Amino acid sequence: MNRPGWNKIKPLITPNSILSQTALGWLFGIEALAVLLLWSSTNLYYFPTPYEIFKALGVLFSQFNLAGELMTSLALSLESILIATAIGLIITYLIKIPILKFIPVVSSKFRFLTLVGLTFVFQRMMPDAHGTKVLLLVFSMSVFFITSMVSAIQAIPVEEFNLARTLRMNEWQVMWEVVILGKFDMAFEIVRQNFAITWAMLTMVEVISQADGGVGVLLWRQNKFLNFDMVFAIQLSVLVLGVLQDWLLGAIKVWFMPYSKNRN
Repeated sequence: MNRPGWNKIKPLITPNSILSQTALGWLFGIEALAVLLLWSSTNLYYFPTPYEIFKALGVLFSQFNLAGELMTSLALSLESILIATAIGLIITYLIKIPILKFIPVVSSKFRFLTLVGLTFVFQRMMPDAHGTKVLLLVFSMSVFFITSMVSAIQAIPVEEFNLARTLRMNEWQVMWEVVILGKFDMAFEIVRQNFAITWAMLTMVEVISQADGGVGVLLWRQNKFLNFDMVFAIQLSVLVLGVLQDWLLGAIKVWFMPYSKNRN
């Protein structure tokens, strides 16, 4: 088939085709407009239209302090991810020390535990609601971080270790150069992915312990009273904040670790 119209459409549906940024921009705009038109035409009580969500956003910001609740949740997530990353890195690097390598292996299996069954224990361990929420988030994030980091470290080719040894490095220097510095960009990427997990866990954790508020508490209350326009508006706010946060972390990674773009 050699028709001019088909030649323009074919790259859009052919796997691995490379399109220009202009073409991608037009495609995104057309598809977004189609979704909005389809969404606006829906007439379901539990699926509000974009206009209803936009109105609900105004009410949430003016009457329910949505901006403040988002900042409360963001601060909680940042505190938790920093602690979880520090703990996760320390535990993960033990995988290269034979006598301690069982610690990260066992720790990674804790990801199958549910937070509901651990809430009471964590509440007894911490003096206040904020500490309980931080501990719940740190536990849930660190076990997934450890799992991903252990896989990344175990996937390091043996040639990289041998290359470091040919440079007359001792095993501790090899550990530092190949494992810690060599995989720092991957550790940063795993932290970036864990931020998304944080937002998924955050609302549940905030509902378990509601003392400090947060967007999860606000979402739970609106969902309880079937205010679906409010629920979708809150979800949209979290989505936008999460996307902006992910973009910022990606930009930081490219700025400080430009070599990571070429890593396979």
